[in-house]
Amino acid sequence: MTIGIARRGAPRGRSLAAGACAAVAALALAAPALGRDSGMRLTSPAFHSGQTIPARFTCSGADHSPPLDFAGVPRGAKALALTLIDTTAHGFTHWTVWNISPSVRRIAAGGVPHGARQGENSFQTMGYGGPCPPIGQKPHRYVFTLYALNRQLSLSNGAPPATAESEIRAASFERATLVGFFGRQRRRRQPVFTG
Repeated sequence: MTIGIARRGAPRGRSLAAGACAAVAALALAAPALGRDSGMRLTSPAFHSGQTIPARFTCSGADHSPPLDFAGVPRGAKALALTLIDTTAHGFTHWTVWNISPSVRRIAAGGVPHGARQGENSFQTMGYGGPCPPIGQKPHRYVFTLYALNRQLSLSNGAPPATAESEIRAASFERATLVGFFGRQRRRRQPVFTG
């Protein structure tokens, strides 16, 4: 079975995107040693961890980021960061956000906290790019990860996925995850009646 991502717009270098995904996947495998799970919690009022991500937060709908709630942020956090990775597609990055104020406790649907910065996703566009697996595949697994950082990051808006992921993990000392699933089914042809 081939695992991929549905294309959006005109591609800008297949090898570049593939290389970025491979780099992010390697970082994801190293994650346990770069920040530990803690009492920090990441949840969404739109879906529970392990459930299906509603279509409105994907390429099948409005493609807005889902609402997210934070709890248990450690006192030592200087900033927060957030990533959304498709682990089924070998580390395809859908969203990176950093320099979120540690006082933030909720991100509204489609929102980005004031002062936070966003990176380029693996679609090679800026900001959030919702789940968009190839039609007909089994649902992909998407992991939202909230990181507590020991410092603000000097990255500029639009940093590529591998760079953003590396910097976030290097500054991370605690994390929390929220897992969602999403798949796109083939539409059944409607019968045509004549006569």
